[in-house]
This record gives sequence, C-alpha cells and structure tokens, in this order.
Amino acid sequence: MPNNTPNIPYFQFFIEPQCGAIANEILKKVDGGVIHYHKLNGKEWESVIIPKETHLFDYQTPLSRINDIGKDEEDISNIHSLEDLHTIKNEGESYFSIKDGLLVCNVSIIKFIPISYDSICEVQISEDKRKATAKFFPATKWGKQLTVSDVIKVIRNKGINVSLEKLEIVKALELIKTQKFDLGLKE
Repeated sequence: MPNNTPNIPYFQFFIEPQCGAIANEILKKVDGGVIHYHKLNGKEWESVIIPKETHLFDYQTPLSRINDIGKDEEDISNIHSLEDLHTIKNEGESYFSIKDGLLVCNVSIIKFIPISYDSICEVQISEDKRKATAKFFPATKWGKQLTVSDVIKVIRNKGINVSLEKLEIVKALELIKTQKFDLGLKE
C-alpha cells in the first residue's frame, strides 16, 4: 500500500490518489471527462499516471458492511463516494483502471480520470470576434490523429460560421503528422 494513502472508510487503496491542491490542479485540466496528455506538459506527471488495468483499490459499500455498523466508531464525515464508474471496472470489491489515467480524491469524491493521447485542436476567438486562431496538438503514444471533419466540428462548435478552406486544414494536419514538436512530453 502507498505511504501517504488517505484513511477513508470502505476503501483499501493500492495506488495513492492525488489529494488536496494537486487534485484541484488535475480537475481544472479535465475536458470532456478526460485529461488531454498535452495539457500535462511542463509537469512531472509521468510518475503519477496510472497504466490501464492497474488495481486501484478495493471498495466495500456501507450496505455490505451493515453488520459492522456500531462496532467501530467511524467518522461519517470522512465517507467518500465513487464518481464516474464508467472510467473503471470492478471485479467484486476490486476496482481497476480501464485506460491510463489519474486517481483523484477531492472533497468527498474518489474519481479516476482517463488520459487521452489523441491529437486535439483548440480554437480561440479574439475579443472583437474578428479573428480566430487554432492550436493543434499532435497525438502521442497510441492516440488517434485529427481528421478534417474533427477540426471543422471544433470550429463550428465555437460558433464560427464562415466558409472554411478545407485544403488549409488538410495542410495543417499533414504538418502536425510529419513534424516533431517538442512539447516537453515523454512518449
């Protein structure tokens, strides 16, 4: 068991969850239920990324321990619940990661957040709404590459309705595939 594992009723951790300020920092990076790997650059995250199929913890529901209620004085203010069960799998009382990710303990929630290694496009619109800039981040590890339709969807979701030069998007995507960008990330 990890050294700094929080003592939370009903959980037996095999991986130390990220708690406190670091948990808040992680949660700020969540986008669409995942953290994009490129958003972890400049940090020493590699050591806390949990590989897929790792045994995270064992969990017994309070109802499964109904006969033990009253035997031990438990601080009920310290009871935590699991969030987003679709990001982990369970075998009985044992819970495992489905993908690479980060385990977070925040307030009264235990949450596993998957890492996405896919290429992404982020669009920023100027305050005067006259200019839009797209940033492209390449796929890492086994992530999938962006397609033209992916980029157009991101642009349209930002409310940009002007005609687009698809050939320019194709050129940008090809450039990302062929260039080696130093994002400070390890593969």
